[in-house]
Amino acid sequence: MGTRVHRSLPAFGDAVRRRDPGFDALRRAIRPAIVVPVGAAIAVQLGGAQTPLFTIFGSFALLVLVDFPGTRGRRAVSYTVLAVVGYAFISAATFLAKPGWLGALSMLVVGVVVSYAAILSSSFSAAQRAALLLFVLPVASPAGPLSDRLLGWTLALVFSVPAALFLLPPRHHDELRERARDVCAGLAGYLDSRSADADPDDIAAAMDRLRQIYLGTDTRPSGLTAGSRALIRVVDDLEWLTSQVSKPQAPLPDPMREHAVSVLQRSADVLTTDTAASRAALSDAVAALTSLLHNRFGAHIELIVADESETDAESTGVRLLSAHTVCSTIALIGRTVAWASAADARPMVSKILGGQLPPTGMADLVLSEYAATRMSVSSTVIKDSVIARNALRTGFGLAAAVALIHVVPVQHGFWVVLGAMSVLRTSALTTGSNVARAVLGTAAGFVVGALIVTALGTNEVALWIALPIAAFGAAYIPKVISFAAGQAAFTVLVITLFNVLDPTGWRIGLIRVEDIAIGCAVAVVVSVVMWPRGVAATARAAIDSAQDVFVRYLVAVTTRITAGSTPAGETEIEDLRAQGLLAYRAADDAARQYLSETGTAVEKRTPVVRAVSRANRLRVVADSIADLTPTATPADTGPRLCAVIDAHASRIGAVGVDGAGRIAAEAVAALRADTEENGISVAQARPLIATTAYLGELELVESPALASDAALTE
Repeated sequence: MGTRVHRSLPAFGDAVRRRDPGFDALRRAIRPAIVVPVGAAIAVQLGGAQTPLFTIFGSFALLVLVDFPGTRGRRAVSYTVLAVVGYAFISAATFLAKPGWLGALSMLVVGVVVSYAAILSSSFSAAQRAALLLFVLPVASPAGPLSDRLLGWTLALVFSVPAALFLLPPRHHDELRERARDVCAGLAGYLDSRSADADPDDIAAAMDRLRQIYLGTDTRPSGLTAGSRALIRVVDDLEWLTSQVSKPQAPLPDPMREHAVSVLQRSADVLTTDTAASRAALSDAVAALTSLLHNRFGAHIELIVADESETDAESTGVRLLSAHTVCSTIALIGRTVAWASAADARPMVSKILGGQLPPTGMADLVLSEYAATRMSVSSTVIKDSVIARNALRTGFGLAAAVALIHVVPVQHGFWVVLGAMSVLRTSALTTGSNVARAVLGTAAGFVVGALIVTALGTNEVALWIALPIAAFGAAYIPKVISFAAGQAAFTVLVITLFNVLDPTGWRIGLIRVEDIAIGCAVAVVVSVVMWPRGVAATARAAIDSAQDVFVRYLVAVTTRITAGSTPAGETEIEDLRAQGLLAYRAADDAARQYLSETGTAVEKRTPVVRAVSRANRLRVVADSIADLTPTATPADTGPRLCAVIDAHASRIGAVGVDGAGRIAAEAVAALRADTEENGISVAQARPLIATTAYLGELELVESPALASDAALTE
């Protein structure tokens, strides 16, 4: 027996480390174990009957439900905003709770607005559950003095915010930035032929970690600031670049390689220590690489044309165009990182008003804070957004639960609404599975809690000693075991807590089981009525719609290069670019919601991730071509090359990238023919060949798995 236990302990430790890498969940759980009992004890002494309740649940919201991203300063600002929201919600809910119809209506409005606000930034998303709890608690609790409730919230802030900022702070708040830095550094080392230690598998692993952070949340992991939103744009570029360097290919020419490595190294430096000096060094490196590409591009065109052998010319053209594509992507990554850094360095007033943004091209364009917010709340985004539908479902679900507690006699209406909030998902299927886990977990917690209370009896000292242990379990167990286990641990905390405040024995646990079951039933009904099929069909439609817009955008910008610029053409491009922004947002939101439903099943996640990345690559390529300046009469000096580009773009529009064939060899032959027949110059050929290189980039994108349709079918 002893040997068996001895062997199981290391296995348990390994399992905990896998589920809690870096032990962030452990650190976060220690904080409420300290703060909740201290806050409860002081609230009992200073306030009225409801003060401890608001102190305890306020502390739980601040320390467990909220995990703001960013630096300590940014997190402090987020906590300040949440504090103000808490005061407003508690006050409003206290006055609007009665009559019941008014309480339900106010819950509907707050539920929809708070849930949809998650689309604005990662900080809004992180605060969503806590903000909802701060309205649910007063609107669904028995009437009580507002002063007692506000005192409880104040005590929660006094003890919890300093603990969240300074006591065992988690290390993952800038993970997206850190993971992007790791990928940049790995790529720089790998491309530098003098580095013998670089391994493509290491770069792929670093990219997997970055992608996991990027797709690991229901909303985009960015703040509302332009700099934060710009940084997430490099994820797709880094993924494409990683996939290219891992394939067998000719090395980059030395001058191009050296400048490309410098840009990646300087990008990693800025992502590590964002200073004026590091930003200047990155900007210089990007300028040097861009200048080299511009100068070498003309020389490469001349080299292709001058080669006496058609076969050798085609081989040289394919190799040089591939090198140009890789280096152009690296330059784009460097520009985006530098732009994000410069945008983040603006004064706070400029960030709020969306001013003083550095200039950009189409490929690295990022909307200002004001423009991004306006787009997020536009009728077009709301109409097509999965998050908007989820917000409506959440609002109606919580409102129905609030209305129910005024019709059905329940002892703790708060538990009914909390039960609905904890299990509402995007479909009846996933809500139903959460219901089973919630009720079973709560029942298990009731049994454990009843045993604890029975063993401790009314011994007040013993119950106070058990309280920090229960608080630790309620915070830690959901992170390292499961949702159901978390429900059990939270029920143990509730039973212990209420017996500390007002000893009633195990019956409080039975009441919680009943109320949670009622709330779960409400959630199931709302999910069945409002969105029975879930998000899979919506995600498939959003990705297909985005790809259709991106293809039309691509055809429009290539036509501008081959036929010249016209007012009507420029207007069409601007309209399609705006449609592309909205389509990308809708597809990204839908994919994230789908991934949150499917969990970690690789066979379901991978095709969706590839489909989104593949569609977005079309947009990036189209943006890059839109940055090119067309010549006055391209069809006169380069008719063959224009015909190749137009035909290739048309095939992409008709049959997709996979059916369009290879463009480089055709383009090289057409360039040589146009030089001989029409005397096309390097300056005239430059935008045409650059367009060819960008279109060739699409050939290098990995095709999505054939199982993608099955993965998106329910």
